[in-house]
Amino acid sequence: MGERCGFYKKRLSDWFDEGELQTWQRAIGELEWSEVDRDSPTFIAWGEGHRNRIFDVWNAVLLSDPSFRFHWRAWSVAGEVQLDSQGRPEQLLSASRLNTQPETFPRRLHRPPSADWQSDYKRHWDRFLAAWEPVEAVGGFNELPILLRLAINCHTRGWTSDTADFRIPNFVRSAEAILAIPRGGGASEYARRASAVAFDSILADDLVTWEKSSVEGHLNQLYRHRNDCVHGKLPFHTLLGQGQSGEHEVEQYEYVAELVSRHLIGWALARAEQQLFESRDTLERAWEQHCPPDQWLPAL
Repeated sequence: MGERCGFYKKRLSDWFDEGELQTWQRAIGELEWSEVDRDSPTFIAWGEGHRNRIFDVWNAVLLSDPSFRFHWRAWSVAGEVQLDSQGRPEQLLSASRLNTQPETFPRRLHRPPSADWQSDYKRHWDRFLAAWEPVEAVGGFNELPILLRLAINCHTRGWTSDTADFRIPNFVRSAEAILAIPRGGGASEYARRASAVAFDSILADDLVTWEKSSVEGHLNQLYRHRNDCVHGKLPFHTLLGQGQSGEHEVEQYEYVAELVSRHLIGWALARAEQQLFESRDTLERAWEQHCPPDQWLPAL
């Protein structure tokens, strides 16, 4: 059987027969089950390569809108699926595991869900599709150019790292894979190019407290902190030990580093099939000569 997958507008409980359903409800408890069994789409992958497709979806969730992760838990089920006469999944015959997806770090800054959770979900779902559809068009993340895979892998590692001194450098490295900063460019070039991508978005975000005139300077310092982390120092750990002001400073760096990474990846996914990403040399030339940021990066 070849690789197959799809989204289905059915609750998780609708996939099980009554006996299997009661088994899982008892196993995880009524409260947990109420979180799992929401009125939301179910993604099913079966056949060869199905595990890769599950991780494709998880990456797209993290790329679509981070607050999604704090509003709805992501669960995965492994087991046997019964197909109908047209080869589409009809029922889950058994489930050997029912797990949450890998835990992401407890982000300090995020918006709580509104009272109208269905409107929230619709907004998150639309953003998810914007991240998912270009990936699905090329057959999954493993089919993307290697520079984009590097950017996405670093972004995901940023979300799943357990301390700021690992998280933030991963987000910055994710952005670097697309910004193609030349040797010696360092902090100033990261700040200039990242500003070209996300300047308006940073200012428009009410969770960011940076003044307009200070954005590029903060991005420059963010990259310097990243360099310190790479060389075995702990700049964010040090800041966190300086009380409320230090904690706030780390919050801002963390939030903006992820925002820049995510916006860059979104822009790049929409152009994944272009020759721009053929090689690092090609991308560097595009930035330095053929494609100045104000000509080829959209306002995000």
